[in-house]
Amino acid sequence: MQLNNITKNFNSKTILNNVSFNLSQNEVIGLVGPNGSGKSTLLKIISGQIPADKGKVKLNNETAFYLNQEISPEFYNLSVVDYLKQITNLTNLEEIISNFEQHPDEANMEDYGNALEEYLKKDGYNYESNLAFILAGLNFDEPLDKKIKELSCGEKIKILLAAMLLSNDDIFLLDEPTNNLDIEAITWLEKHLKSLNKQMIIVSHDEEFLNNLTTKIIELDGGKIKEYNLSYYAYVEYKELEYTHALEAYENAKEKKSKIKQEINTAQKWASKGMKKKSSDNDKIAANYQKEQTKKTAGKISRLNKELDEVTNHLDIEAIKIIEEVIDTFKGTIICITHNRNFKSKLNADLVINMQKPNLSKNNKPKSIQK
Repeated sequence: MQLNNITKNFNSKTILNNVSFNLSQNEVIGLVGPNGSGKSTLLKIISGQIPADKGKVKLNNETAFYLNQEISPEFYNLSVVDYLKQITNLTNLEEIISNFEQHPDEANMEDYGNALEEYLKKDGYNYESNLAFILAGLNFDEPLDKKIKELSCGEKIKILLAAMLLSNDDIFLLDEPTNNLDIEAITWLEKHLKSLNKQMIIVSHDEEFLNNLTTKIIELDGGKIKEYNLSYYAYVEYKELEYTHALEAYENAKEKKSKIKQEINTAQKWASKGMKKKSSDNDKIAANYQKEQTKKTAGKISRLNKELDEVTNHLDIEAIKIIEEVIDTFKGTIICITHNRNFKSKLNADLVINMQKPNLSKNNKPKSIQK
């Protein structure tokens, strides 16, 4: 797949500015950047859901599936099984195949051939067993005749993931796939995606998920991209080193500037008052550094109410790191519910309670408690 000079504007603001990159066979790209930088927009352009203002996406006869973050209300009255068959196009394909097999017509031979080819690619004849395998892996145990509107947020994302996996498209475009998933489902999904050897582009706030799957990182900010042929954790280390070097260069420049100012002040005392300018362009770097280092949320820790229920949901990675730092400095008691494995490990919790869903067909097992 190739992206050539993709540009997209919203309300006169440029979101994507001549973005170009390739997605090679079996490559998994982690797409990172601040909230609002255009990551979801880029995925939707690749999948054809929205058009680019300029540029082209070349799929080279490949198909792409975009994982939406929610199910459209138009499907709310469908059952789970009907929704999955409709969204994967299996219902339509089965109708074409059945009609032709019952009433063979040479005029419809090409349509039948195309439908059968797509049906086989989706492994349609093994649909039921594949569905059972996927839903079991995702810990989805609701009845398949249950209405979409009756599902919880976590159950809906599991159905969206099932639709993507059943589609068996060539390219998976995953937009926050771990949101509202329990840890067991995330672990299974991660392992299963690895086994597929597909091309993927992943947007996620789950750092461990990104690191375990990605082979390249693309950073999107200010409409432009930078590519890093690194795993996610290696990319983070590189960015920290890059920032440290930039800071050192700034401090050296600042010190040199100070010395020059002192020399000028000594040689030209008459101009000393005129030299009292506030800051130059270099001070912008200092301001940004102060902004990044300030624990601006530390004084507002009471807003967290000491009870954090999925606090990392819908936050970008930088925001999560701020929350981690605030919690680290908080001296009181915190009760936290999270499915984010990386965030969980940073908490250094004194007590971890694993709330397992009881098996109603057997004697209820006690909840697992780890100290």
